[in-house]
Amino acid sequence: EILNMMQAYSAYFGDAMEIFLTILFGYIVAMYLVAPKLSRTQYTIANTVFLAVMANHVLFMWGTLANVAQWNAWDGYYYDDVLSVAYEMLPIWLASVNFYLQFFILIGLPLLAVWFGWRIRKNPPQDSLNLPEAIE
Repeated sequence: EILNMMQAYSAYFGDAMEIFLTILFGYIVAMYLVAPKLSRTQYTIANTVFLAVMANHVLFMWGTLANVAQWNAWDGYYYDDVLSVAYEMLPIWLASVNFYLQFFILIGLPLLAVWFGWRIRKNPPQDSLNLPEAIE
């Protein structure tokens, strides 16, 4: 039963990562299409909502991993033991790359997406997308 719970929570994390990437790239496409037409207030609201949703989602993923660690502990494995086994399989430099890559994906990419939206808003693309004009 404990093993089933660990597998279920690990699957939740995988699903959450898929949703995270879907929201991220949906935001990037939306900003590319509409950012030049948004007022400063609309743009600020869109970014605030986006960052709040992404922060909530990252905290959900962290909570899922914390639950997996708890299920491991109840099964007789403690988180330090689990990490030591996992990190013994990887060289220390590769474990460090893995950690910083995960940090960049979860924290850096949403911030980079907001920067991208800001750049698109300031310097709209020159190609014509034949989009309807914004209603003011």
